Amino acid sequence: MIPQEYEHRHVTLKKQEPLKNELKDFLDAIEKKRKPLVNGEDGIEGLRIVGAALDSIRNRKVVELA
Repeated sequence: MIPQEYEHRHVTLKKQEPLKNELKDFLDAIEKKRKPLVNGEDGIEGLRIVGAALDSIRNRKVVELA
């Protein structure tokens, strides 16, 4: 649902390649012995959300994420 009244803002973002950025950070984290910005659990959660979105589109129903 979209609220009847909402604030509209234009946001300019730099064009980037997310996977490339994630891999660069992962390699940097290994070299510097630190935790990467994105871990495996984040990746699994992203896949779960995308899967739910696809189910919602296919079935034309709202999919609850718990």
